[in-house]
Amino acid sequence: MRDTDGTGMDAAATFLGFPTAALPPGRPGLVISGVAGSVSGRRAPVGPGIADDFTAEAELGLEVGFGSEAAPAALRRASRRIRASDPYPWGVDAFARCPVRDGGDVAAFSNNLTEQQPAGRQRAEREIDEHASSLLADGHRLVTLGGDADITLPLLAAHARAHGRPLNLIVFGAHPELFDVASAAGSINPERSLRVGVRSGVPGGRETLSADWLLQQGPAATLARIRERAGVGPVYVSFNVACLAPAFAPGTGMPVVGGASTALALALIRGLGMLDLVGADVVGLVPGRDHGEITARAGAQFARELCGLIALRLRDRAHVP
Repeated sequence: MRDTDGTGMDAAATFLGFPTAALPPGRPGLVISGVAGSVSGRRAPVGPGIADDFTAEAELGLEVGFGSEAAPAALRRASRRIRASDPYPWGVDAFARCPVRDGGDVAAFSNNLTEQQPAGRQRAEREIDEHASSLLADGHRLVTLGGDADITLPLLAAHARAHGRPLNLIVFGAHPELFDVASAAGSINPERSLRVGVRSGVPGGRETLSADWLLQQGPAATLARIRERAGVGPVYVSFNVACLAPAFAPGTGMPVVGGASTALALALIRGLGMLDLVGADVVGLVPGRDHGEITARAGAQFARELCGLIALRLRDRAHVP
């Protein structure tokens, strides 16, 4: 499923079974798309004679992005077990009055066996940015299935341009780097952004809620801090499955013990309805490391919840009963 034009995908292979046909003109809708690739890492090894090179890189901690090209397909497969029209937890079918389509994938890799960064990274970021910008036309909203965590950077750039201003960013993840890079790029408003669940690197200030803080204070206090920090202005949410403890999400590139449970993460996502959520992504899934699809199923559920929140907001703005 690559660069689809909306005509060649089997509905059974789409996210939550949503159609691929173009959205009707004149009314903003929701698009789900995927980035089948990696900005920060290489394409997974293929063919004899090169596996040892990749094994050596993995031993140096350079496995980020390995297998990322399979993540959108894994999330779509896992979504087959989820009923899009289920009124839980909102009490209504969130998608009944909102146009929705699956926009397919863009294949983007930072480099291959012959191409090195930074040129390859710039090309991959440009491809993702251009793909997202095309889907955001006419006021549509976009939820992206990743892909490694660095795909969020070009996605943020496309969203910030579409809305004509830096966005408030909420990052759920184990690692703090994305926040700093996005702030430097001018795509986010750092004073109204927050990272949640961090448990590596140097602890931040008011913009960071560590995993320890999250587990001690619980969802109500966390959502209050999110509302205080990002409650005014358009919000983009990036959910990295590495926010979860490896017991709940083994299928990620850089697992760190001590994270959230799936239930806690769902409580946090479901509590974001008070925000002006304009875009989101679910990233960090490495299907080859998953067990029994538990990471893919969690990621698909998170994506469904984020889609539902955006669809309900679009419905309310259109004054559709």
